[in-house]
Amino acid sequence: QHSVQAFAQALRAVGEPVIGKQASQVSMGRLLGQLFEITDLFDMHLRPELILLQKTMVSVEGVARRLNPDHDLWAAAQPVVERWIRRELGPKAQAKEAVEEMLAAVKALTRLVQNPPQPASVVVTTRQASPWLYVCVTLATVAAAAALILTLWPIRIG
Repeated sequence: QHSVQAFAQALRAVGEPVIGKQASQVSMGRLLGQLFEITDLFDMHLRPELILLQKTMVSVEGVARRLNPDHDLWAAAQPVVERWIRRELGPKAQAKEAVEEMLAAVKALTRLVQNPPQPASVVVTTRQASPWLYVCVTLATVAAAAALILTLWPIRIG
């Protein structure tokens, strides 16, 4: 696990050098690259759309600087980014995601109730002893008992 303080410090190390600077003085691509390095360093999952955003911003930054080196890309991008944040991460998006997760959970529970998992069962098979085994054991017992009786009881002849 990583500490919140270490994460905040890493973000400050990337963000503080660019505060107050014009967009022409800051490489947006490099800034986003540093932020993605932080996500990797702190074992964070990157959403694919953020990677696409980085690629797009690098391309747009290059074109914009060629057309007008003084153009403030951040100011131009701010309304678009704010709309995206509201749409994708705002309360409506979170509520929609929560409802979708609840519906998925209800569907999973319904399937579980309709088709409950079968309990694990142990099958024990025993072989029935052959009837001849019982006959042999009985005869052996009778013979042993007879031999014992004959040795303990003397036979009197005549």
